[in-house]
Amino acid sequence: GLLNSNKIVLDGGEYLLTVITDITNQRWFEEDLQRSRNLMMEMMELSGSIICIKDTEGRYELVNRRWEKVTGFKREQALGKTSEELFPGATGRQMYLNDREVMQSGKMMEKEEVLESTGGKRYFLSIKFPFGGGNGFKGGLCVIIREITERKQAEEALKKSEKLYRTFIDASSDMVFLKDESLRNIVVNKSLAEFFGKPEEEIIGKTDFELLPQAAAEKSRETDLKAKEMNSTVISKETLGQYVY
Repeated sequence: GLLNSNKIVLDGGEYLLTVITDITNQRWFEEDLQRSRNLMMEMMELSGSIICIKDTEGRYELVNRRWEKVTGFKREQALGKTSEELFPGATGRQMYLNDREVMQSGKMMEKEEVLESTGGKRYFLSIKFPFGGGNGFKGGLCVIIREITERKQAEEALKKSEKLYRTFIDASSDMVFLKDESLRNIVVNKSLAEFFGKPEEEIIGKTDFELLPQAAAEKSRETDLKAKEMNSTVISKETLGQYVY
């Protein structure tokens, strides 16, 4: 219990007034709170994601080891500061503005953020949401961040590859096309578009029966089905008016 003693004077005599308060429930509550906080801290530290907690003004209250590794800052350098103070320039400013938007709206935000580093740009998918406090925190903003740099680099490489592929097939005088499982055109080159006398977007998604006369479409479908069945290259001669291909 909590013992509180005070000397009092009563009817000319001095007495010691002692009050004992039972704080068992309070101690249990504090111990449960500490266990809960320790569990949360352990989960944060073991997570592969970057996790941080900020106060209502966007100042860091807690960061995990992953955050330290990615940013290069020690947590002692970060606590009490905003993103704008830690990352000067447009990047830090945008992070801070995103924090303020979440706090003002009271809604979760999912957004891509970029961090400049000595090794180049690093891309992150940031999920921010407000929380009302608990576990020893007064409330503020929780941020969970996953790095997506490899994904962004792969997407950029794919774009470059597609651009190179497109340049290559459009430079060919041969008609080049790609069809899906339903034998609808999904890729056509410039020569094929010129052959049909239509822009590419009017050919994509259509079958030969929507583009060719019935007899020519049936012959083309026969060749396509044969190639699918044999799972190999099929060479055929097809005629359309004065054209032989």
